Amino acid sequence: MFLTILIVLLGLSDCEKEDSPVIFGEYTSSNTSISIPGQSHQRMKIAVMPGLSYLDPSLMLDCLGEGSDFREVLSTDNVIEEFCEPILNKALLQLQVEKPDLLLIPGELTFNGEKISHEALAQKLKKISEKGIKVFVIPGNKDINNPKAMAYIGNGSTPTPSITPEEFEIVYKNFGFKGAISRDPVSLSYLTPAFDNVWILGIDARIYPITSTGRINPDTMKWIKDWLAIAQEQNITVLPICHHAVTEQWVDEAIYGPAYVIKDHSAVETALTDAGLRIIFTATANDITMFSNGDKELYDISTGLLLSPPFPYRIITIDPNLMNIETRHITSINAKIPGHLDFLDYSYNYYLENMTRYFINVFKISYGLPVGTPETPHTAAYYAPYFAKALHAFYCGDEQIPLEEKELSDTWPFPYGFAFQSLYSDLPPCDEQYTINMK
Repeated sequence: MFLTILIVLLGLSDCEKEDSPVIFGEYTSSNTSISIPGQSHQRMKIAVMPGLSYLDPSLMLDCLGEGSDFREVLSTDNVIEEFCEPILNKALLQLQVEKPDLLLIPGELTFNGEKISHEALAQKLKKISEKGIKVFVIPGNKDINNPKAMAYIGNGSTPTPSITPEEFEIVYKNFGFKGAISRDPVSLSYLTPAFDNVWILGIDARIYPITSTGRINPDTMKWIKDWLAIAQEQNITVLPICHHAVTEQWVDEAIYGPAYVIKDHSAVETALTDAGLRIIFTATANDITMFSNGDKELYDISTGLLLSPPFPYRIITIDPNLMNIETRHITSINAKIPGHLDFLDYSYNYYLENMTRYFINVFKISYGLPVGTPETPHTAAYYAPYFAKALHAFYCGDEQIPLEEKELSDTWPFPYGFAFQSLYSDLPPCDEQYTINMK
């Protein structure tokens, strides 16, 4: 029963098998350190920005009224979808100021895989790439062949075409697929050089039919390991992106919250670490975790969803000695906020209302608890606000349970207190800012 609540509880994050031709190529490099043409001190600056959840404005027309299909779909969601356009625009403007060398987007590019949204997003990314920022994407599990792709007009909604794996590759051909030195034959995974001796490894871990769980196909894992061996031989730096985390971010996450971590994570993290991988960029929560195997270490650098409070993205600088990880946030947007509220205040309240509603449904449907009120102990409405705040803390990173809530939840019957405290069991190291010794 406890397993059920946490699987349902943590099933908010947003995974097919498609044959593609393998592109084999000889790639050699005489360089033994990161080399970026035109940059001094061998430094590289990277932006990581998952969870765009983009829905083209043409697919949401006059649909913000109470009782509309759009509001109903979002009533238990964790994204501030009505502001996807201004949030993304603000983020891209900030990137132009940051001037990273690379922009990595580990999945959840669109709201529900709408073809129109993908095509519009690709045009935005094209403009960024024209500013000298190299962009690389990989799909999340909601991005392809999604039956929930809808156009919202007025109070109603109508199906709109989603995108196929073949179409995804065409739409985003300039963002990882074109120029690949190798393509995995059983997924959309690719290996593409970014600079003289820096490769981007896009890992497609979707599962079809669409689920929240991610999985790396065994054949894909063999392909990854073979190319990591080549990279080691040639002193190539490999920067992988994958939508799902490959290490647990809190205690027993793979058991109680499988939506967030790759299936068979122990085997995956061991295989990648043994193959010499040092870092991997993933999505969903602002979290950094480390897996050790002997004298080898793998850092899973996860970034929270851009469209979910607190609207984060990462800026990472790498030189031959250190990797410095920092978190940025979108704090204001060019849009009219309901009630003339501050953008962050509105978004946080909106998020808590939606997640409280979500957890009331979880406790009512999965556990048979009466709805009750927030003042009535051991009812759905009593527990739900606490869990909504805990989940938000997990998304933000560096979560710490407030003392009074720890003491209160100690009195709750199993599994509620245990499930609540598990969400706060953040694993080291620090999440918002951290420096890794690259030597």
